[in-house]
Amino acid sequence: MEDVPDNIISIEKADSLYRTYGQNRAPFIEGGVNKLYEDLDKPYEATRFVTADY
Repeated sequence: MEDVPDNIISIEKADSLYRTYGQNRAPFIEGGVNKLYEDLDKPYEATRFVTADY
């Protein structure tokens, strides 16, 4: 089995970052964008995930 790279975060840390973003940052971003662009067909929703090949 290979060693885990040093730049990999734990599941617990990832969960904490996800929850903190969802509670604190995402509403702030959504509110600002939706206020700026009130004529959008659907309200803007901040991105909650991303994938990348490693």
